[in-house]
Amino acid sequence: ELALDSTAELRRVAQSTSYHAYIAGTLIEIGKHFRVGGAEVVNYRSDLPIKKGLSSSAAICVLVVRALNELYDLKLTVHGEMDIAYRGEINTPSRCGRLDQCVAFGQRVTRMTFDNDLIDTQRVRVAATLHLVVVDLCAAKDTKEILKSLNAAYPFPRDDRDKALHALLGEVNLDVCAQAIEIMSRERDSARA
Repeated sequence: ELALDSTAELRRVAQSTSYHAYIAGTLIEIGKHFRVGGAEVVNYRSDLPIKKGLSSSAAICVLVVRALNELYDLKLTVHGEMDIAYRGEINTPSRCGRLDQCVAFGQRVTRMTFDNDLIDTQRVRVAATLHLVVVDLCAAKDTKEILKSLNAAYPFPRDDRDKALHALLGEVNLDVCAQAIEIMSRERDSARA
């Protein structure tokens, strides 16, 4: 149980290593903009593994914002929910990028375009069922180190390696995403399916 009226206690929890840190960080952000009474969140089933790079922390942040948005009719758009969830997550020792909050779109394919802190989204037409395979590589990852390395290469590349990263995350990524969107939107030949 987290007390919404104690920002100091929420900050203490948000700085902890507890999974509740994400909830506390998000409640701090909600409290900056809205007065809400609270809610009871009962997690009756978890099927998203934590610490595997699947945005489980973003999922709990979005869940808290969306629950309070719906319960108290805060009139937040999906983008508003995503923004508060992002800011809530960065209140914790963990760090995330803006992409993680894509979980707010649920089970629909959405193209997200980033320009600094600006995000543009567009729903992607999918002509057939997508089958995803998620594999646990049993490897460790360090999100803080990943983001630190990315941030060091931006906005100005320091060397050829950084220039290659800019190309990979820039024009190469745009091309690959455009090809993927085109393939997903294609009608399937029922005779070959």
